[in-house]
Amino acid sequence: MNAVPRRLSSLLAISLATLLAGSGMASAQTPARTPATAGGWTATWTASPQRPGTNFTPNWSEQGFTNQTIRQVVRISAGGARARIRLSNAYGTAPLKVSGATVARTASGAAVQPASLRQLTVKRARAFTIPAGAELATDPVTLGLSDLDSVTVTLYLAAPTGPATYHAQAMATSYRAPRATTAPTAAPAPSTRPHCPGTT
Repeated sequence: MNAVPRRLSSLLAISLATLLAGSGMASAQTPARTPATAGGWTATWTASPQRPGTNFTPNWSEQGFTNQTIRQVVRISAGGARARIRLSNAYGTAPLKVSGATVARTASGAAVQPASLRQLTVKRARAFTIPAGAELATDPVTLGLSDLDSVTVTLYLAAPTGPATYHAQAMATSYRAPRATTAPTAAPAPSTRPHCPGTT
């Protein structure tokens, strides 16, 4: 996988929310950014969606992605017993087709802890589409996370995305690889690039 230097961004504007142990189920339609309430979700990592553009450094947002896997590592604030991801296509000009997605605890670099790997779905479907200008939350998955854990979100984008909504200066490394590499051991060893990709 190609690595994005640490001065850079996050792709496709993601937010991650956790549900504290012992609280009830929440629907995927509940906004991830809603403050914590009894039995509710807590936003534990997020990035502001931005229009595709060069900004501070060259990145992958303007060219978008085709038959590529994007892997992003984020460090959450609050842990929980369940997790879900909210994806943004706020500045996309076409529907964003996600062919596969996973979440897992980070091992190191682009690698994840295999036993923690969880398939992400929307309405139980592994492939889903985010309309242009919209956001979408995944179904909840059971994944025990501690405060300040590093979490890896992987997206496989088979169809051309067009210019991608992203966030500059997320201060985290993102990775890109050809084809579908959502499995923890499927990705090749990462290689660092001088320029950054776009991610959110």
